[in-house]
Amino acid sequence: KKIIMKEQTKIKKKQKDTKKMKKKEKSQKPKNIYERLIRKGHVNNPDTVPIIYNKENNMGFYGIEKMHHFDTKKFQGIQKALKKGKFYENGQHAVKTREVSEDILKKIHSQDYLNSLQKSSKVAEILEMWVFAAIPNFLIQKHALKPMRYHVAGTIVAPYFAAKRGWAICLGGGMHHASSEEGGGWCVYSDIPLSIKIAKEQGLIKKAMIIDLDAHQGNGLGRDKLNHHIGEQEDIYIIDFYNEYAYPGDTEAKRGINIDIGINGKTTNDQYLTLLEQALDEASNDFQPDMIFYNAGTDILDGDPLGGLHISEETCMARDHLVFKYAFDRKIPIVMTTSGGYQLTNASLIARSILQMKDMLNFKL
Repeated sequence: KKIIMKEQTKIKKKQKDTKKMKKKEKSQKPKNIYERLIRKGHVNNPDTVPIIYNKENNMGFYGIEKMHHFDTKKFQGIQKALKKGKFYENGQHAVKTREVSEDILKKIHSQDYLNSLQKSSKVAEILEMWVFAAIPNFLIQKHALKPMRYHVAGTIVAPYFAAKRGWAICLGGGMHHASSEEGGGWCVYSDIPLSIKIAKEQGLIKKAMIIDLDAHQGNGLGRDKLNHHIGEQEDIYIIDFYNEYAYPGDTEAKRGINIDIGINGKTTNDQYLTLLEQALDEASNDFQPDMIFYNAGTDILDGDPLGGLHISEETCMARDHLVFKYAFDRKIPIVMTTSGGYQLTNASLIARSILQMKDMLNFKL
């Protein structure tokens, strides 16, 4: 009861502050979506590096979040490791965003779906944490869904920076099981399709390629493509590598995949990289995108409790390098999201991979 009363007081204060801010914004000149979401001082600042990270990305819910396999503090771990590895030079810093608002979410999600998230039981189902069904929804909004809305904001603004610098990496995002009408598998919001849709509206791109290398099928991506929520189907090209015996096994969504590669626990490191090289070669002949969206899940790693694959850390890093080199060689801007990965070592591996790519590919900071 004390926790609930304390949280209610904080929320009331936040609501008052939000009303004041909205009133102030109405009196100012309307901004485009990127200007609305990117925090002041980060838009045209030469010290801003296209790594998108907010401390709000990390989820803390009185320890309840630890009941799920997902490391909800992974993102701060990546950021700390990047700083330790001296990724940022001479006062450089990551991009910070504001929380995405409901009016922007409605560009991809129906009002009915967003309203359903006001029910704790619905969120519990999506996050696969049934204890949430017994928790007041305002606490779930603050401690579970708010961090995810910051992830969405990061994925949305990433194309803005990728178009300028050639690349952008979100420390988070990649909720590929969510579609416009449904969530699942810890994925609440359809962030990549929403990002593509906004990038098209803003005139940054016309066609996009999605390379989904998370261990699980990106069924939300396929469904949003099939249902024309990202635009015409021929403008979206999807490469999807996933464990064919793992969740979600969405047969309908597979129709939206252009290069559909089912792998399993017997797939070797060499086979994995060979299949990826072949898929990229095939894609280069089939489709010329204006931007690549790379969903770089680390649940492919050996020992992951949910991925069911046995890929080494070295191969995972080689995979990232291969995808970025593919984009850089063709001068195609690339956006990366970190997606799934359920081991505590994932954060340091992701940071090592980014640091290695910076050196080998000469990232434009």
